Amino acid sequence: MKLVDYKSLEEKGEIFKSSGYLRIDTVASFCDWFDAFPKEDVLFRGVKEAKYKIYTSAQRLYITHDLALSGRTVEDVIAETLEQAKQVDNGILKKYFSLLDVIDHDMLYLSFLQHYSGISPLIDFTTSIEKALFFMQEGVTFSDVGEDGIDNYCSLYYKLQSPVTRKLRDLSETDAREIFSFSEMHQNARSVVFQSEQIDISSQKKCSFANLNLVAQDGRFLFYSDGINPLEENISCVDIHKSLAPYIKKRLEEKGITKESIYPQEETIAKMALQRALENI
Repeated sequence: MKLVDYKSLEEKGEIFKSSGYLRIDTVASFCDWFDAFPKEDVLFRGVKEAKYKIYTSAQRLYITHDLALSGRTVEDVIAETLEQAKQVDNGILKKYFSLLDVIDHDMLYLSFLQHYSGISPLIDFTTSIEKALFFMQEGVTFSDVGEDGIDNYCSLYYKLQSPVTRKLRDLSETDAREIFSFSEMHQNARSVVFQSEQIDISSQKKCSFANLNLVAQDGRFLFYSDGINPLEENISCVDIHKSLAPYIKKRLEEKGITKESIYPQEETIAKMALQRALENI
């Protein structure tokens, strides 16, 4: 089964009207909006096609592979994937997290799966509007089917930031594993934001959701568990004409926001360190 897209900007505008919808077509309009927009305590997500609805990776797999025919729910598929992730190579991820002195709760495994081509109930957001704009303009293609059609727009989504992890203090390891278990999250919260910073716990071990990509991207996770329904509630949208992508890219590059900085590679970091060391010898 194919994923359902928005058919037009008018349809999409009606859906997001109550929480906030804007359309930008010129550089001048973009600059006015960007300069005036509040950037504190807001989460952003950039998407290169305005027609795409926001699904989790687990929802996309479940829908496009017709897994409903198996009689299993999308939550069943996530739970099974999570269990298999814990067992791969005799529990190598558990051993790795243990060496890092990090509590191996479900959200940590799901964070790993999210950023390394697995599936999860997590949706990537960022606290940086510039980095969200990078994801929005990256790889955009322009359609010749009407300049004002939805195919010629990309999207920036935003919502107020209120990470649940800000309120968590002095957790035990048992508390952390229970609170951040997938089954507990699914039962008690349809939509929750997690910050990536370390959480204080009453243990020598650390509690975190961070990985290299998440740190580089100023990332936040939105846990979303609502069957196969796309994320549309309590989120605002700005649709931006793709003709502005080159201008936005140039503006971001001037601030050092590039593909290399957004997607750090361990090998690249090591090579750069050696190169700079040799230059200083």
